[in-house]
Amino acid sequence: MNEFRSKKAFKLKKYWAVIPARGGSKSIYKKNIVLLNSVPLINYSIAAAKDSGLFERIICSTDDNEIADTAIDAGIEIDWRPKYLATDQSPVIDTVREFLLRQNEHPSILALIQPTSPFLLPVHISKLIKKMENTKECNSGQTIT
Repeated sequence: MNEFRSKKAFKLKKYWAVIPARGGSKSIYKKNIVLLNSVPLINYSIAAAKDSGLFERIICSTDDNEIADTAIDAGIEIDWRPKYLATDQSPVIDTVREFLLRQNEHPSILALIQPTSPFLLPVHISKLIKKMENTKECNSGQTIT
């Protein structure tokens, strides 16, 4: 039997999701909380992560109070991103690395879920985790839709 046929099999390891959502944007002001069909854009990614049922922790990395409030209202954790990691030139990997360095424990798998992916489905996340579990060299993943 394939161990990935049920969500229960996934729970053997610790999974966290990080949603990087800074406030600044050159193209669309606060794009992560712009309404799409009356719903803040970030909420679609949050819902997909939550509905996958895979994550012990779902964390929004942000530097913005409005984004933080939106994420908290959606029921996820906030990690306050340092200002030097909230620029257009800041690589997201540096943000994730800085976050992990401050943690007392670490996940078996860390999934990076983009806040601007409203068409991301829980099944996409499950497939990502399955692929990561089946690839020994892989220790993080990123969703893209």
